[in-house]
Amino acid sequence: MAFSASGATYLVIEIILIVIVATSAILMRKVLTPFTRGFFKDDDSLMYPFKPSSVTNVWLYVVGFIGFGVVVVITEGVIIRRQYQNSVKRDNARSLPMCWMENCYRVLSLFAFGAALTHLVTNIGKYSVGRLRPHFFAVCMPDWSRLNDTSGYILEDICTGPDKDLIKEARVSFPSGHSSISMYCGVFLFLYLLKRFTWKKIVVIRPLLQLVGISLALYTCLTRISDYKHHWSDVIIGAMLGAGMAFFSMFWIHKILFANGRVPETTDEENYPHTYLDFRNDRRGTSDVFSQTLPDTFFLSVDVGSSSGMVVSSCSRSS
Repeated sequence: MAFSASGATYLVIEIILIVIVATSAILMRKVLTPFTRGFFKDDDSLMYPFKPSSVTNVWLYVVGFIGFGVVVVITEGVIIRRQYQNSVKRDNARSLPMCWMENCYRVLSLFAFGAALTHLVTNIGKYSVGRLRPHFFAVCMPDWSRLNDTSGYILEDICTGPDKDLIKEARVSFPSGHSSISMYCGVFLFLYLLKRFTWKKIVVIRPLLQLVGISLALYTCLTRISDYKHHWSDVIIGAMLGAGMAFFSMFWIHKILFANGRVPETTDEENYPHTYLDFRNDRRGTSDVFSQTLPDTFFLSVDVGSSSGMVVSSCSRSS
């Protein structure tokens, strides 16, 4: 993989932007105080017991992020190897590892930026709304004797619970962060496999992997309700937010970051460079509605010798 001076600069800027968005989302949880929302003493929706999470934060990120990364690394490696084996001219074999790394970077950087953005938008909603979790009373342990009148809307701080951080977390129910992140990962994986995994010999592999991703995301969403961590509406909005951000990342952010490249017009597979992330090979003989709606610039590559910045590919085969 070769870099021009301007290309290396843009690469660093991309990484810095991803880090800034991710850091902003994390600092928001550490520094800000959520909006103080009141409650009624007889609010049944806040009287559920406190339970540990069925899907912890560790498992959410391990399965969602590392799992997706493994799928991308394997898929891109298989695609490059297959393109090389099917080609007549194999004079660029030494560049195959670099081509594989470049393709993986393009996919994973886009995925990471969208995930960080999803986390940030979710936290903005949490701290702006300040909705109380279903187990709020269980961790707050309100002392009703501090109030002269308990029949109205209560804004006073009457919590006596020992864990102040847990009480703070009980004030950020909307929208569900587990639901938004898990659905983002599930939908992103679905779309990625839809257009990138094109092996036709065992046709059930792709839908099976897509089903696993969506099922895990759905399971995570449902456990947030059964664990009394969120109200059902928190989960629905969180899931919609995550799915929407996945589509946003796959279409628009990529178009902004890599708009200087173009997929070649040829349909002859033998003339494709190794690292062209070409998603048009699904069109021949397919009835997949999604395959027909994704644009040609879904993933783009940069021609050798490009002076417009970004990563300059050295993976093209000589004609």
